Amino acid sequence: MLIVSESLDDNTHKSARNVKRVSRLELPGAGQVTVEGKYAYVGHITNKDRLGTSILDVSDPWRPKVVGRFDPGFAAHDLAFSSDWRVWVTAADRRSVTIFDSRTRRPVARVAAGAPPQHVAFGPIREAFVTSGYGSSLEIVDRSSGRIRRTVHVPYGSFNVATFGSFVVTSSLLRGTVTELTDEGRVWMKRRVAPAARSVAVATF
Repeated sequence: MLIVSESLDDNTHKSARNVKRVSRLELPGAGQVTVEGKYAYVGHITNKDRLGTSILDVSDPWRPKVVGRFDPGFAAHDLAFSSDWRVWVTAADRRSVTIFDSRTRRPVARVAAGAPPQHVAFGPIREAFVTSGYGSSLEIVDRSSGRIRRTVHVPYGSFNVATFGSFVVTSSLLRGTVTELTDEGRVWMKRRVAPAARSVAVATF
């Protein structure tokens, strides 16, 4: 388990039950994290050290180490891997998502997106789902071509997005809603569940 905390307090982990910390790294501005094999990719929000994205070797959880960093050339916000050696990096300062080759760390494509910041998640076959909370939009993108297949209106503040099979869900930090959709963009359910719904995940029973 990887936990990113804004606090530098050495006792932060003690608030989590049944969790034992085995290691720690100081990564200024660390935000979104995604794991691919033995590597973890950590996106950084604006920070004094001007870190863009850090690449960690987490094959030994007791001794994780930074093995590389790259600057995407903009203020990164979220990142996620597709299944073809591509990493999609969303922006905190522009209306686009940049796709990098994870082996060369070079940009290979750019997809127009709504108002920043955006988040991204993937369907099981060919879809990418890009949300813009301030733009009240969810884009369905063909991840092989980068073509936007459809843009769906979602409640204002719907930043985070998660998928499972053909199921897509996004939560609104500013409206407290959870919206469930099909992978074609048809809304199944939209419901206010809290004053603010920060994050969302899908579990199956």
